[in-house]
Amino acid sequence: ATSRHRSMSCGYCGASVPPAAPAAVVNDAAQAFAENSEVKLIDALRIWLTGGFQEARSNFTAAAAAVESPSFGHFALRGLACLVEESAAAVCPKQEAWKPQAAALLADLGPNCKGGPKASLLGAPGLMCLRRLAEAPSGGAISSSLGGLKLSARVLKAWGVSRAEELDEETRHALSSAVVRDSTLGGAWALAAAVMGGLPGLLSVEAAQAVLTAVDDGSRDDAVEQMAEGLPPPAQRHLINLRQGQKRLRAAAKAVQALCLQEDFPDADYAWRAQALESAIQKGRREAIAGLCAEEPRLRAQGVEGLLSCGEAELAAELGEAWDVHLPSDAREAVAEARKRREAATLCLPAGVSVRVVGSEGDVAVMRSAL
Repeated sequence: ATSRHRSMSCGYCGASVPPAAPAAVVNDAAQAFAENSEVKLIDALRIWLTGGFQEARSNFTAAAAAVESPSFGHFALRGLACLVEESAAAVCPKQEAWKPQAAALLADLGPNCKGGPKASLLGAPGLMCLRRLAEAPSGGAISSSLGGLKLSARVLKAWGVSRAEELDEETRHALSSAVVRDSTLGGAWALAAAVMGGLPGLLSVEAAQAVLTAVDDGSRDDAVEQMAEGLPPPAQRHLINLRQGQKRLRAAAKAVQALCLQEDFPDADYAWRAQALESAIQKGRREAIAGLCAEEPRLRAQGVEGLLSCGEAELAAELGEAWDVHLPSDAREAVAEARKRREAATLCLPAGVSVRVVGSEGDVAVMRSAL
């Protein structure tokens, strides 16, 4: 498709759609739809993908618009469910690169238009396909790229569903059960569970806490925090308590800030800085010591003492003066000795070095003879 083609209008919402696809592509999509054959649609996608993902996406979107039927989006969802179920049921699943790409195309199509009330268009046929995706087997030798939850999240985004209350109770139950199930599988499966679990209103407090406990292992903190944004406050507080109990204090402080829970956990930032300061002192990392204490006045005295124990007496004195931390008398003596050693090593020439001042032309000859 090129810029010379005119854009078309969606058959049931009037929104602008991509330029026309080749006639053969339109015919393949129309024939599959007319025969209600998800198998033919999937096979057509496999053929289109030989020309590359972006070309297949453009062709599929344009062909779907050319069919001009409100039911084509649901037809694509049925094809997606069939593809996932067939791949999961295979005795020895083959890692075929085109299948995850085809699944992505089917999941992202949506109601085949850019405007209009997408969520309401999902309807009973779409909800049934979501339940099929949620109930599809997961884990084991099955490719996580064809995981039901991962693809369900894409479907919800494509159809404009932003809250669980937009789904019926049966679909909510199927999705929440799948989230709890896949959260224990680890890896990409647990990540997909965390993404879906963040749909506001999907999980109960108890289920959300169970999922957080399973998925929050330090390997996907950003995804877990994104999930927690859609959870009720008790589940959010559970995440902070969980991380603090595991001594993952910096991650806990990060989540407190992301979830705006500073009133519930006012000392979260102090706790991780105190933990990090002890480690920095043990390792003798003066830059880290200074940086950690600069933004937390309650740690400055400990930081100055730590610098003294690391042999950084001069730096301890400078920061102590800036932070109004008084040094003990023996520490002041250590600072004076440290300054003498530094000046002797860097500012004073050794005793055996003679210094001659060249102040006239005659002195130049003397200097050359000395060299």
